[in-house]
Amino acid sequence: MFAPAEPAEPRERTLSGKTAESGGSSDSSPSSRDTVTEIEAEVAVLLQRGWKVASADDHTVVLTRQRTMPFCVNVGLLLVTGFLWSIYMVARARHPKIETTTLNY
Repeated sequence: MFAPAEPAEPRERTLSGKTAESGGSSDSSPSSRDTVTEIEAEVAVLLQRGWKVASADDHTVVLTRQRTMPFCVNVGLLLVTGFLWSIYMVARARHPKIETTTLNY
């Protein structure tokens, strides 16, 4: 259901670890299915907020997002600081802030 941002293989993987073609469920108890459903719901919410799935395996989902500052704020700071802000802009453009979160189940 959730594929990595740049998939290494064309098949999509669900959070339970099964491929989309194989069908069925590897979980036998209802409580583990509830946990998978909760994790899938949490991932769906985070995807709507701009996170991307970096990797997903049987028990872990890794999500990342790049934090950026709006262009207008950068231009305003450039003008207010007499272009001193450009030092920070160049450094941030070369090494962007990337947040990572991991969901385990």
